[in-house]
Amino acid sequence: MFFRKNSNTYKSPIAALLWSITLPGFGHLYNRDYIIGILLIVWEITINNMTNLNFSLFLAINFELEKSYEVQNLQWGLFYPSAYAFSMWHSYNRAKEINHALKIKGIKKPKKTVEKLGFFFGLAVGMKTGVALNFFNSPIYSGIFLGILFGFFGHIIEKIVQKVYKNNEND
Repeated sequence: MFFRKNSNTYKSPIAALLWSITLPGFGHLYNRDYIIGILLIVWEITINNMTNLNFSLFLAINFELEKSYEVQNLQWGLFYPSAYAFSMWHSYNRAKEINHALKIKGIKKPKKTVEKLGFFFGLAVGMKTGVALNFFNSPIYSGIFLGILFGFFGHIIEKIVQKVYKNNEND
């Protein structure tokens, strides 16, 4: 891919995930996927500024929940969870894909599968639902709570579907 340097070094999927949690796009830069990394960083900065997210976070952390809600632009805020969850999911799986292509002695070649889709899909849906419902009188706390809850349920559903699929494949 254009601007992607082929890497012959192991990429930790967990490190890519943690970098993406820090800021969407950083996990892609870690994986040397520069174009998508820069696009996600620009997208995050744009949405962050349009939603007034940092100031809203500051107010929410100080438990000024009504002010936190008032300063946020929720129309733009509904875009944020999808980009955030996609960045984490994609950088994690991209690192696994890079490792799959490696031929390094001593490293067990990982399976080439997409993982954690249920968790990150649930995270995105839960965060959007929490922002929209605002049941803690704070879209931030509602989004975090429902995001983690839906992510957990998404992960369980994914594991059940994988188990059923594997059982049907063996029959």
